[in-house]
Amino acid sequence: MWSMGRILAIDVGTKKIGLALTDPLRLIASPWGSLHRDTSLWSSLKSLCERESVDLIVVGYVALDYYGEATAMVKNFVAELKKVVDIPIEFQDESHSSQEAERYLRSRGRKKSSREDRDSLAATCILWEYLERQKGT
Repeated sequence: MWSMGRILAIDVGTKKIGLALTDPLRLIASPWGSLHRDTSLWSSLKSLCERESVDLIVVGYVALDYYGEATAMVKNFVAELKKVVDIPIEFQDESHSSQEAERYLRSRGRKKSSREDRDSLAATCILWEYLERQKGT
């Protein structure tokens, strides 16, 4: 059966980045976890991309913050990421991804959620929205 590489979605935060991956057919978006923004970040991301056969990365950005700090942080992150992986990178508006992740966790009866849950689910929301946009819906 023919398959393509996975899509990795990244929710860039100041201390951690949330991650989500598609299945090889790019139909299902699933939370992957989060990574600390420390000295091992770039090697961890490169290893993840190789191990999971990632051939597209989608990075969330806040569309309403075009000239603000959040966008500058994302642009700097992507510039560094391009130094360690040779994979196309696209952007997806993430204006409401964290709120969607919180809402999802509450709907599942989770009053308190770990920061890692929120980060990874925010990345999953970014990936869901990207996949929906690709379908044209």
